[in-house]
Amino acid sequence: MNVRVGLVADEQNLCGEAPLWDHREHCLFWVDQDNPGLFKYLPIENRVYTLDRSVQISGIALNRGGGLVAGGRNGLFIWDEGHTCRTIIDTHEGMPQNGRASCRERV
Repeated sequence: MNVRVGLVADEQNLCGEAPLWDHREHCLFWVDQDNPGLFKYLPIENRVYTLDRSVQISGIALNRGGGLVAGGRNGLFIWDEGHTCRTIIDTHEGMPQNGRASCRERV
């Protein structure tokens, strides 16, 4: 098997992680764990979009209704298809620090 690996975006992330391929939009999302950031790469345009720099995110998942669900230090959020952020839950004592999506598409 011959696999080609290459850099698709040089966004100077401190800790780029949680890559998520969106089969609906044919794009790659990821977060910068140590520096607030949500990014989107569109291969067809060979272009990177910075969707948000205001929320520190630990994990992302596809939202069944479109857009993304994200969790992190400050709570749980939804980004709609227009990439507008909406807070679902603010941080409160005892809330997990790392968001994870289950195999049943639940956070």
